[in-house]
Amino acid sequence: MCDTLLELRTELSSYAAGFDAALLSASQAEVALQAATMVERLGANLKAKAAARVAETRAWKGAGERSAAAHLARSTGSTVG
Repeated sequence: MCDTLLELRTELSSYAAGFDAALLSASQAEVALQAATMVERLGANLKAKAAARVAETRAWKGAGERSAAAHLARSTGSTVG
């Protein structure tokens, strides 16, 4: 399962690098916006599930973090709270 997710990330990264919204018609831009919004939502769902599993397994302790929240913040470039 993780291999597929990593493959999807690589493919999406490649697609995004070559994406030029200026080449889209208005209707194509609307479709792209809706599709990108769904990709974003699906990504957030995957991230939440993975973060919950990291917390559940206490894998964050092996990373030397003081809490699952601190590990999530460091791993995602955000802050706790």
